[in-house]
Amino acid sequence: PMSRTLTVACEPGRVDASEVERALAEIGYEAHPHDGGRIRAAPGADTWTGRVARIAYGSMALFAIGLGLRFWAPESWAFTLFGRGIGAGDAVLIASALVGGWNFFPRGLRAARDLALDMNFLMTIAILGAVAVGETVEGAAIAFLFAISELLETFAVDRARGSVAALLDLAPQRAVRLREDGREEVVAVDDLRPGDRFVVRPGDRVAVDAVVVEGHSAVDESAVTGESLPVEKGVGASVLSGTINRQGWIVAEARYSAENSTLARIVRLVEEAESRKTRTEHFVERFARVYTPVVTAAAVLVVVVPVVLFGAPFTEWFVRGLTLLVIACPCALVISTPVAVVSGLTAAARNGVLLSLIHI
Repeated sequence: PMSRTLTVACEPGRVDASEVERALAEIGYEAHPHDGGRIRAAPGADTWTGRVARIAYGSMALFAIGLGLRFWAPESWAFTLFGRGIGAGDAVLIASALVGGWNFFPRGLRAARDLALDMNFLMTIAILGAVAVGETVEGAAIAFLFAISELLETFAVDRARGSVAALLDLAPQRAVRLREDGREEVVAVDDLRPGDRFVVRPGDRVAVDAVVVEGHSAVDESAVTGESLPVEKGVGASVLSGTINRQGWIVAEARYSAENSTLARIVRLVEEAESRKTRTEHFVERFARVYTPVVTAAAVLVVVVPVVLFGAPFTEWFVRGLTLLVIACPCALVISTPVAVVSGLTAAARNGVLLSLIHI
């Protein structure tokens, strides 16, 4: 989720990028071949203007309009669906349900086709079933609320990605390197190599991990280590990339290149930690794989047994079966666990705390 990258393991020449793009498009994702560079977090505003946000806004607007029409013009018939008249308000509510479910309808239908029932399947059946029995308000409400939950999930992940990008932004893009003849030259940080000497003026950030060889100063390390007070640095002292020189003029000798600096290693460790699933996430996924088919079977029995064995009204027990699907859907559990883990890891990294998750 942090870098928005998908790695496909396959034999060379057996699968090309277009096939992967088509497969992802079938389940509602837009993908492009990765150019190999580091993914940087998109601006936070994209969260509220992107595709997921537009779907949520559209579903919300249609939901409000549909409720208004049902209240103000309940007798305004638009067309007939499933043998019953559908008013203008109900028609708009159906549109709200379809818009709100645009993200997970393809995934739900694919899950049904592959017999891999999941929360997308449950939500798809619940919404389509509610519309089929005339409960348009309930169907639209389910789709609208789920669209809002996906928007909030996107916000949480994007905010976490922004935290990692903020770590990268701590490192300057340029450094003042000292040439062998003593003259200064401005170079890209990526051009610094171990052994190069560079100048850090008051107010500048340290380009790479280095050792002070000239001068004395106080360095603000709070962004990296969490130390609240500036730390005195003299000849022989180590300085970390991204820290701020607060007072004196110093010359430092690079110990590592930019790609191996403290900040770069922290970002890599955070991304690696977030790409691996914790024990809790694995348990939740295993639970959902067993739980979802069981709930689906239970809902079918709720509908079939009373109707077939006891002659109960089909519509009433069909609605109850759909209600069971919606209430028992584990979507909150499945969604909340990875989002909580990702948000926790990045918040800790932003505050200078690096957590290593080790299973013993």
